[in-house]
Amino acid sequence: MTRIQLAWMECLTDMMQQEARFLAALSTAGEQIGKCYETHGTDPQKMQECYEEIAREVADQHMQRLKQVSNLPHEFRRCIWEEL
Repeated sequence: MTRIQLAWMECLTDMMQQEARFLAALSTAGEQIGKCYETHGTDPQKMQECYEEIAREVADQHMQRLKQVSNLPHEFRRCIWEEL
């Protein structure tokens, strides 16, 4: 039973690490938006390009996050079966 609980906790840790990476990406995006505003605040075209690039990066991070989350149930089951 203890090994199963350990496997569950390892999967939970993986999930929390992925969430931390996503939150770090959001934080970086916020910093980039601030820099874009400081450097291109008067040029709407450059601001749009900057926002689109940041949105693409956040979307990529979110897709990686969703991929990881979708794999967790399978990974968890695999870990449990290995322990059994």
